[in-house]
Amino acid sequence: KMGKGIVLAVVSPKGGAGKTTTTANLAVAFSHFGKNVLAIDTNVTTASLGFHFGITGKAVTFKEVLDQDYSLLHASYYYNANLQVIPSALSLEIRDQPLVLQEKIRKLTDHYDILLSQVINRYDIILLDSAPGFNAESIAAMLAADGLIMVVNPEVPAIIAAAKGIEYAKLL
Repeated sequence: KMGKGIVLAVVSPKGGAGKTTTTANLAVAFSHFGKNVLAIDTNVTTASLGFHFGITGKAVTFKEVLDQDYSLLHASYYYNANLQVIPSALSLEIRDQPLVLQEKIRKLTDHYDILLSQVINRYDIILLDSAPGFNAESIAAMLAADGLIMVVNPEVPAIIAAAKGIEYAKLL
């Protein structure tokens, strides 16, 4: 894309495959090559990207950005001169009324489009560390991205799930 950064969602159909580790390592590597990088933990329910960067007590997180209309810049933490990280909340929360999946995806996707449009010109690469599987959080991250990085473990069930995940992503 000319004139703006690329948004990549790091996804996996199964938990524990290494999405967050991949996101953190790519973010640091790109930053060391002089790229201006933003890494966002879009996994609101089981956040962990902040731990990879030693961020554990951030007052404003990605969850607050979604829920309370803070700007992404209020939630960002500088890891180094070229890399900013936006962690998500580590606390557990039970929501009152779960939204229908399609409506939740639409709302999250609309939020992501608005939020990313505010910062897209500041970064060469924006990495979205997504939730595992194909729930509202991960689907919204996939829809907001220009491309996907599928993380998979080298075992038959994981590879089958990844193949299904790739086909699923093509439908989005």
